[in-house]
Amino acid sequence: MRNHWVVRTDPPLGLPDRHVLVASLEEMMDSGGEPVVFVMSVDGFDAMLDGREETTGALTRELGARLSRLVRSNDLLAVLDPGVFALAGVGIDQQDAAGMLERMRGVFAVPVELEGEFLSLSVTVGVSRSGRRTRGAALLEAAESDLASKLGRQG
Repeated sequence: MRNHWVVRTDPPLGLPDRHVLVASLEEMMDSGGEPVVFVMSVDGFDAMLDGREETTGALTRELGARLSRLVRSNDLLAVLDPGVFALAGVGIDQQDAAGMLERMRGVFAVPVELEGEFLSLSVTVGVSRSGRRTRGAALLEAAESDLASKLGRQG
């Protein structure tokens, strides 16, 4: 089942992209699963890196590598934009989700060294749980909407 998930990736990062994520969510639901999607955005990512493309890619790769340690065998980690990741999986109840959120925040709490500079990071996370009539794209959009509402409250 997981073999074709990594067919389409963001080449510099080697992680699945939005299209693979949506197709994988559809597959999870078609198999009877009820996926949960977490969309994580590094707070102030663009401003912190000030358009330095090489540093942006390096930081995104480092964070992707850290997040990949949280991924269970049936989960999918994807990159949506620089500094924005999505993690999707099935079999995640409320208690599991709370634990996953803490582990995700822990990944970002450890400073990252880039070009001799230590960057302190924080993350905002949007979450969406599948419903009876929800499809993959709508589930991802709901998590992104939850993220946007949280970011709006911070600003």
